[in-house]
Amino acid sequence: MNGDLVISEVQNRSVRFTADELGYNIVAAGAGTVVELVDVLPEGWSVRSVAYKRESAVTSATGTVVLSIGVTGAATAIANAVDLEGAAGWVTPTFVRYDSTAPVQVFAQVTTATAEPTAVSAIIISLDLVKYKIEEGG
Repeated sequence: MNGDLVISEVQNRSVRFTADELGYNIVAAGAGTVVELVDVLPEGWSVRSVAYKRESAVTSATGTVVLSIGVTGAATAIANAVDLEGAAGWVTPTFVRYDSTAPVQVFAQVTTATAEPTAVSAIIISLDLVKYKIEEGG
């Protein structure tokens, strides 16, 4: 059976960004600043889990506030427009496991649609990374 085998301990990367660093605040709507989560995810490494923490409430009266996580050449490859609004605390959004077949940068971007947020927060984004290899055979 073909598959993959984890060959390393889980390495967690957690990065904290203020609302200003993310480029979303209560006076602006639209795409925020692209921020780096992992400078280089080498070939043979995988993003196996994603979580984020709102340090306080994030709200928008009439719009939406979303978080996307991607890699070089695919801005939403890992998480595509997951809802960022809600009370303070950790959230584990729906995401797609990403297996790197070439070195890539991993980054995030917050977007506010329609209207400015009414409350913003610093956010911690956490990724679990592992090295893997493909098992051959049958």
